[in-house]
Amino acid sequence: MTTSTDAAVVAAVDLGATSGRVMLGHVGREGISLRSVARFPNGPIRLNEDGHPSLHWNIVELYRSVLAGLTTAVAEEPGLVSIGVDSWAVDYALLRQGRML
Repeated sequence: MTTSTDAAVVAAVDLGATSGRVMLGHVGREGISLRSVARFPNGPIRLNEDGHPSLHWNIVELYRSVLAGLTTAVAEEPGLVSIGVDSWAVDYALLRQGRML
């Protein structure tokens, strides 16, 4: 699709189990075009909770990477109208009495 003046520009943040990315999308009458503007690793960190080691997403680093990617997206497309975030919901934790098992 060629970008036209009637196309809206959106950003999507995709957080996967081992990596993340920020995509720009041009959505218009002629269709949708997507382009990656940032990619970054998503490496787990090991925390020791109540004497039990467990793996967690490094939320601080993910936040930093997402903001850097969105900064790039806005620099390339200042007219950005929307941002969506998804994480596939494949990471989960079992809880008992408010504590992760």
